[in-house]
Amino acid sequence: MTIIVQKFGGTSLGNIDRLQAAADRVIATRAEGHDVVVVVSAMGGETDRFINLAHQLQSQPAPREYAMLLSTGEQASAALLAMALQAKDQAAKSYAASQVRILTDASHQKARILGIETEVIQSDLAEGRVVIVAGFQGVNEVGEITTLGRGGSDATAVALAAVLKAAECQIFTDVEGVYTADPRVIPEARLIESISFSEMMALSSLGAKVVQARAVELAAKHDIPVRVLSSLQAGKGTLIHCAEQRLGQPAITGITSHAKVLWITLQSERQDLMSCLQALTAEKIAVDLIQSAVSKNRLSFSIIAADRSKLDAVLKLFENINIDVQSDLAKVSLIGIGLQGNGEVLAILLSSLGQADVNVHQLSVSERDISCLLPKQQLQCAMSTLHTTFGLGEG
Repeated sequence: MTIIVQKFGGTSLGNIDRLQAAADRVIATRAEGHDVVVVVSAMGGETDRFINLAHQLQSQPAPREYAMLLSTGEQASAALLAMALQAKDQAAKSYAASQVRILTDASHQKARILGIETEVIQSDLAEGRVVIVAGFQGVNEVGEITTLGRGGSDATAVALAAVLKAAECQIFTDVEGVYTADPRVIPEARLIESISFSEMMALSSLGAKVVQARAVELAAKHDIPVRVLSSLQAGKGTLIHCAEQRLGQPAITGITSHAKVLWITLQSERQDLMSCLQALTAEKIAVDLIQSAVSKNRLSFSIIAADRSKLDAVLKLFENINIDVQSDLAKVSLIGIGLQGNGEVLAILLSSLGQADVNVHQLSVSERDISCLLPKQQLQCAMSTLHTTFGLGEG
C-alpha cells in the first residue's frame, strides 16, 4: 500500500470534537487503501501558554529547558489522537521524536533534521497500525531534546514523507489552502489550486504562515507533493509541487507581509560590521533588505521585530558598534515568477502604491519577489492596492 503522511495543526486538535474529526479523517484515508503516518502539533494555544510561563520565570529561558518544555505539547496531542483512533477501533500507536529517532543538529530551538530511523514505523504499519509522531521536535547526537522552530511540525511531516517515500504529505489546518493573500486581511483573496515549490517557499519565507518555509525546502529537495487542506470542511485544497504555474510572461502568485519590522542601522569599522553580520546569520536571524555604505562604515538592514532580543544579544559582543533602530514599519512582498529585471511589474507596483499615497522606505527585487518596507499604518492599504492592481482576486 502507498503511504500518506498527514499533519494536523493545533487548531485541528483544539478540543475533543476536533480530535475525533481528525481521527475520522485518518480512518477515511485508511479506507481508501493507504497506510497512514500522522504528525501532530500541540493543541491550539498550548505552545503560547508554555512560552508565557517560561518568560515569567526567565527573560531569556535556557535553551535546553525551553526545548524540554515546548516539546511536551506535541506529545500530549499524539497520545490523545491515538486514544481517539483506538476508541473508533483503529489500531494506533503514538511516539515522541526520540522514540523513532528523529536526529537533528545541536540547536535546541531551530534545529534541522539530519536523519530519521524508520524501522519502528515500518513495523507498525505492517501490522495495520496508524503511527502518530509528535512533530516540532527531535534529538541531537547526545540524546538531548531539540525543537524545530515555529511551524516545525510541517518539517517533521515532510521529512517523514521523504524517508518513507510517501505518495503525498497532507497538511491539515484551519484554512482551505493557500490564498493569494491572508483572507483575514484581504477578504477577496482567492484560493490557489496549484503552486510551485519555489513560489511557496517565497511566500512562506516572507510572511505567509500556512506552511513552514523549511518544510517547503525539504519537499522541493525530495520532490514530495504537499497538499494543504482544511480540517474543518471538505475540499481539494492547494497542491504544492515542482511545476511552475505559468510560462511566458511573469506571473504574480500572491502577496504576503510582516506587520512588525525593524530597520536597523549599524555604524562602526567595516570589519566589525562584517563580523556582526556573520554572527547574526549564525544565530539564524533573518536579515533582509541589506544596504551597505562602505565609505561611511554603515550597514543597514531589516529584521522582524520578534528577533530584536536575539539581535541585542549579538550586539553585546561588539562594543564598538553604534545602533539606530526605526520601528513602526511593515513589509509587503509581491510573489511571482521572473520578477528580477522586469521593469513593467516594478513600474506598476510603484505607480499603484504612489497613487494610494503609500510611502515606500526601502525596496528589493529578486527573481521570486519584490519587497517593500513601508509605514506599518499603511500596510492594509498597500496590501489591498496591490491585490487589486494585479488582479489576484479574479478567477
